[in-house]
Amino acid sequence: MASAGYTAALRDLCQLALYGIQPGTERLAAVLSRLGEPQAGIPAIHIAGTNGKGSTAAYCASLLGQLAGALRQAGGRRLRIGLYTSPHLQRVRERIQLSDAATAGFRDCTEDEFVGALSAVRAAAQAAPAVTLTFFEALTAAAFVLWREAGVDLAVVETGLGGRLDATRLCQPLATAVTSIGRDHCELLGDTLGQIAFED
Repeated sequence: MASAGYTAALRDLCQLALYGIQPGTERLAAVLSRLGEPQAGIPAIHIAGTNGKGSTAAYCASLLGQLAGALRQAGGRRLRIGLYTSPHLQRVRERIQLSDAATAGFRDCTEDEFVGALSAVRAAAQAAPAVTLTFFEALTAAAFVLWREAGVDLAVVETGLGGRLDATRLCQPLATAVTSIGRDHCELLGDTLGQIAFED
C-alpha cells in the first residue's frame, strides 16, 4: 500500500497535467537554477527521435549497467547509472530508474526517493517568483535531483517530445543519439520530416 506522502505527491503531480505540453526550457531552467543545477555534474546520453527512442535508451542503459558491473568485479569503483524514460506503463516511478548493484539491472526509484525529489522541485518552483511547471518538467527536474542525491555517475535520458525545446535538453549530454524520424506531433514539431528532424 502506498504511503500517504507518496499519494499526496502523485496528487500534486497529476494537477500539473492540467497545463498540458508547453515546449520551451525557460521554466525548468529557472527551477533547476534554484535547485543548484542538479543535472550539471551528471554526464548524460540524450536520446531523441520519433520511434525507437525508448528501446534505444533501455539498450544503452543495459549496456552501461553491464559495463559498470564488469568494472566493479574487476576491482574498479562502483558506477551508478540513471535512466529516464516516458511514458510509464504501470507506475510513474518507472520513469526514474537507478542501476542496482546487486542485480546489474535497474530499479524504479523508491516511493521515498520520489517524494523527496518531487518535494524539492515543488518548493523551488513555488519560491517567489513562482514558476508553473508541467507534469513532464516536474518529473525531469525530480530525476536530476534524485540522481544527484544518489550519486549517479552517468545518465541515459529519453526526450519527451522533440528535443530542441524539450525539458530533457537541459541535461548535460556527453553524447546524443537520434533514432528514426517520422511524422508525429506535427502540430508542435512541423509538417515535414525536415522540420521534425530539426526539432529532434
